[in-house]
Amino acid sequence: MEPTDVTPLSSETIGQAPYIWADGKPAAFMPLLTAADVPPGTEFGPEAGKTSNPVRIEGATSDLEHIVIRSDNAPLVEVPGAAKKSIYMWHAGQLEAVSELPELEGGAIVLGMLGSGRGSVRHAISEDGARVFWTPSENYTAGTGIGLPALYLRDTTIGKSVRLDVLKSGAGAGEKHPAFNGASADGHVAFFTDSRRLTSNASTSGRDLYRCAVGPLGSGQGCTELTDISAPRIGPGESADVLDQAPAISEDGARIYFVARGKLDGEPNEEGDTAQTGRPNLYLWEGGQGTQFVATLAEGDSLVWGKESSAGFAARISATASPNGRYFAFTSEENLTGYENQNSDEEANTEVFLFDAGAGSDQLSCVSCNPSGAAAVGELLGPPSLFFPPDPAGLWGGRSVAATLPEATETEPFGRSLYRPRSVLDNGRVFFNSVDPLVPADSNGNWDVYQYQPLGLGSCTPQTSSASAVRSGSGCVSLISSGTSDGDAGFLDATPSGDDVFFLTKGKLSVFDRDEQVDAYDARVNGIEAVLRPPQECAGEACQPSVGPPNDPTPASEAFHGAQTPINCRKGQRKVQRDGRTVCVPKKHKKNKRHQKKKKRAGNNGRAGR
Repeated sequence: MEPTDVTPLSSETIGQAPYIWADGKPAAFMPLLTAADVPPGTEFGPEAGKTSNPVRIEGATSDLEHIVIRSDNAPLVEVPGAAKKSIYMWHAGQLEAVSELPELEGGAIVLGMLGSGRGSVRHAISEDGARVFWTPSENYTAGTGIGLPALYLRDTTIGKSVRLDVLKSGAGAGEKHPAFNGASADGHVAFFTDSRRLTSNASTSGRDLYRCAVGPLGSGQGCTELTDISAPRIGPGESADVLDQAPAISEDGARIYFVARGKLDGEPNEEGDTAQTGRPNLYLWEGGQGTQFVATLAEGDSLVWGKESSAGFAARISATASPNGRYFAFTSEENLTGYENQNSDEEANTEVFLFDAGAGSDQLSCVSCNPSGAAAVGELLGPPSLFFPPDPAGLWGGRSVAATLPEATETEPFGRSLYRPRSVLDNGRVFFNSVDPLVPADSNGNWDVYQYQPLGLGSCTPQTSSASAVRSGSGCVSLISSGTSDGDAGFLDATPSGDDVFFLTKGKLSVFDRDEQVDAYDARVNGIEAVLRPPQECAGEACQPSVGPPNDPTPASEAFHGAQTPINCRKGQRKVQRDGRTVCVPKKHKKNKRHQKKKKRAGNNGRAGR
């Protein structure tokens, strides 16, 4: 967590630095920086005229054992000539400079950023913290396009950096502007685009997408194998012209989805469409299989490759894949499967599509298209709002949209995407938001949360047909939110299994929800509906209200001690002293021991005779 002011949350706090918060009694706040971690006399605070933290988080491993932080106005290690603005690795209370150039380039600690910054930090830190991908950013201004000078790998096991965007073959023509797109979870494979021709089969113009197989830990090697995976398969002369950011990479680095204007594959997809030169074509690259054409997108689908203004950013991407990379969900206003997605005003509405790269399937489906065949209705979205959960980041403002995919989180104020919700699972289950009613139970005309799952998964069978779940193509769509509540609902996240789906809604879906505010709900497989228990009936003295101390807010030390009115108890009650006061309680009835013995014997005889 990053503090928004200089209030210390720990006795070891120095300056306005991030903390690790840990649950406990009481909760613990551990500062990432203490006086023992930084050079003597180090002082840092907000820069004049700025409200952002001087030290902020750039990224971390999922277990928070390795965290990359950036200092904006003070070096955090005692090295002569260290830049004031640099990035560092925090681990077990120790700091190590990350943005340190290789010895062949001078070995200086320079201004740097994790991955390509706002471009992408996806697995820029390997899951064990041993590999960190970083970029020098001295002359880079966020939002001005792809203008990064180099890409490095930091091997924290030996404390050295090595450059990755180096010439392997070919002439090396073009400017050096590599942009990190992502890496495998273990960091042994990295993907980046570059306008420089690093291999002999690279394009003569535009950008290419490279796959870098990283050398073993401790070897000090960079890319032991560098492959241009966007090289055209139909012959020489075609430029790849890869666009901005790759929308999805599998966890093992074996699959990557990307968009390019070049015709890289001449084979048609399942719908009979082929790639078109100059258009944004969606491709899948898979190890051992090469590049495969998926679909040609519309120019208005720029969110698939994260385009915003003049650069592509991961937080702007409206697409994601399952961890294994087999299933890829994306949005498009293009009619890709024959469904009528134009509304009555002849505006194309964006829908959610799913590509299955499974063995022999290569199937493209529209999971948000109306199963009844009714044309899309959609909605023209406005500016972002905290109370509009289907589009919290405002990606779709000014567009006509029928369905959206969950959006990545975005840090402030620098717009890095550190996390994307689980909306596509390895079993093919997809979660999305839809304003169009896809099942009979959806009758509120608002945005609701839906689930798509392939045939044979969960309750999806060829016979599925109910008010809240129906067949749709080669799967089923079902309603997650109520479909009847006032206001819009939006997907938040899901557990890895998909058995718990979290969403926001104003609807009162629980008896304990008694306000009109947006609340978070958990739709759980085999969950138990919340109910209020009816009051128990009473009889006789049990119906008398319990006697407790008077509702006197006056502290005991100031209570009245003069003459008091005598207390008379009812029949069957007795007086007792509690907390210095006289109260009436029911009398205790003496038990008839003789009668109890008879009952006990009778009970024993009864059991013995069974």
